[in-house]
Amino acid sequence: MFLWTKLKLDNLSKKNFYFFLFFGKWKILNDYNNAIVDLKDKIKIIENTLYYCKKNNWGNIYKIWNVAGFLLATSLDIKIINEQLIKSKGFWRNEYIIKSACILIFEVLEDLEQILGKDFYLYLKELSISDDLINILNQNKKNLSILKSLYHKDLKKVRTIIWAHRDHDFLTQLEIFNELENTSIMKLINEFEQKINSLADSLQNIMNQSTENFIKKNTKFVKEINIK
Repeated sequence: MFLWTKLKLDNLSKKNFYFFLFFGKWKILNDYNNAIVDLKDKIKIIENTLYYCKKNNWGNIYKIWNVAGFLLATSLDIKIINEQLIKSKGFWRNEYIIKSACILIFEVLEDLEQILGKDFYLYLKELSISDDLINILNQNKKNLSILKSLYHKDLKKVRTIIWAHRDHDFLTQLEIFNELENTSIMKLINEFEQKINSLADSLQNIMNQSTENFIKKNTKFVKEINIK
């Protein structure tokens, strides 16, 4: 049994949830669509900024915005997964999306430990980021590490038995497959998304401060950004 099974809704709560989902489906999907459009616009801004930083050899600023791009792409993936979970019906379709969610969470939690490693903190130091902002970042990073410690083993099981690699014994695959359940995974995705958003918020404050500190020394940057 997966550890996240404890997140599963009881029968009454599940009925209420699907009742709410049935009558609110189109509004929820419309909200997701608007959020997806908004995220795509923000990703385009990140892309343009990264190219601009690379062109001008602004390595430290590039590193900060690069992490922002990573987090925005993760948020976009989460929104699309949730959207598809609401749309999908029937055995195997839901489970396919659930598997995708598990792999996304597994890979992102692995990657963030590297992306937010020692080198990243050196960039923050060079950009004179305040201790208060770094402490908030550390707390949000710690929250994701706790999530990883709870679910890493189960997420890896999904990855290695029924997704990135497939166990040669099909019954072993089905044992894992049959344990996947919508409401528990939705709650796990929601918990993961909240923590990613909190990390992104703390990074946004760092980006703002890093830009302020940087433009004090680079008036050309101010002028060209204002033009854009």
